[in-house]
Order: sequence, then structure tokens, then C-alpha cells
Amino acid sequence: MIFEGWNGTTMQWKATTDYGCSNGISACYITVPMARADDITGQVLYIEENGQYPYLAMPEVWHQVAWIQVHQMSEPSVKAGWFDPAISREDRPMIKIPPHMKAAGCVSERGKANEQID
Repeated sequence: MIFEGWNGTTMQWKATTDYGCSNGISACYITVPMARADDITGQVLYIEENGQYPYLAMPEVWHQVAWIQVHQMSEPSVKAGWFDPAISREDRPMIKIPPHMKAAGCVSERGKANEQID
């Protein structure tokens, strides 16, 4: 899965996670690379709406992020590539993946022309 942060038409950051399913789609997992902590792995749950599965929930990932915040006293940020040179390294916000979301679709070509700065 790929997560992107946009400001208008400018992609600011992109985080790539590992995603896989066992036995087809019976159990799917995501591994999120973290900037200052060990990678986090958790199950991805799909939520049905009108015969489709547009919503994803990742409660285990969210729980592990909360555990890092409480027990390690640090702000866990997802490891991401940055594309917006207007945001200095010191001003980059912490990136969190939400516990649930609506899928936006498959990877598009819209970010291909942007150049990653680090």
C-alpha cells in the first residue's frame, strides 16, 4: 500500500508499506516502516458497504503506535520520502497512518513527475 500526503496539487510525502495476504484474501497484513522505531505489522480488515469493500481498518497498527507513544515517550512517525522542497527538514510534520480509511483506488501516475528530495 502507498500512502501520500498532498497540499493542493503538490505531493509533500509518500510512504510505501509492505502488504500481503495469506490464502488469497482470508487474512491480509500491512507492515509500516517507522522513522524512529521498529516497523509495525498488523492485520488489515475490510469493511463492506453495498457489496463492495471500500473501507480499510488497521486497529493493530493503531494500537502499536499508541503503545510507542505511551511506553517509549516518543512520537512515532511513518518513514516517508519527501517531495516538497518548501518544507524544511525541521518543519516536517509527524506522519501517522489513520486507524481506518476509505481506499482512494489503485496507484496513479500523478506522483510520477515529482522528484523525491530524501
